[in-house]
Amino acid sequence: METPDGEETEEPSARTRLLDAARAEFFEHGYSAVTTDRLAQAARMSKATMYRHYPTKQSLFAAVLNRETQRFAAGGPAHASSRAEFLASLAIFGRNFLRLITDPQVQRFGRTMLRYAETYPESAELFHAHALRKTRRDLGAIIGEAAAKGFARTDMPPERLAGHLLSLWQGVEHAAAQLGRTEEGGRDIETRVREGIEILFPG
Repeated sequence: METPDGEETEEPSARTRLLDAARAEFFEHGYSAVTTDRLAQAARMSKATMYRHYPTKQSLFAAVLNRETQRFAAGGPAHASSRAEFLASLAIFGRNFLRLITDPQVQRFGRTMLRYAETYPESAELFHAHALRKTRRDLGAIIGEAAAKGFARTDMPPERLAGHLLSLWQGVEHAAAQLGRTEEGGRDIETRVREGIEILFPG
């Protein structure tokens, strides 16, 4: 395609296709095992085109992680106008979060990240910044806004509350999954979400 001034542009789907392909490659094989040649081939584009979207493998990996975490709040109210809406937004975030981390492919990816964290600290830092810290920050923003409106507790910083809530949602079931095991008597997603919210935001 060309713009009116004659410059070439990419189809709107090109970036999405690249992110989808990169997600599949990174989650299946791990960050360190995936080359830029492999990424371009999987996305069915030249490396030059890929680099126009993301100049480095690191920036593409970060974009994949950012897109995943942005989905956690999808479907919830943008700004809660009541305590009921606030609790509903937490539940939606929790369900989306747990659906992702209980996906078998994502669990394998998590184990790969842990296995190579010391060998490839750069990938570990990217994952920490764009998945772990960003998830806590995004959830903390929801809690902080609700606290400012009087819908949530204020005795603890919002991001700290977010960290506690994420840990409650993950529970021992996530620890078992990281070992490739299933926790006997493990709770389903709805139970994990509900119990976590009830513990931190009762009443």
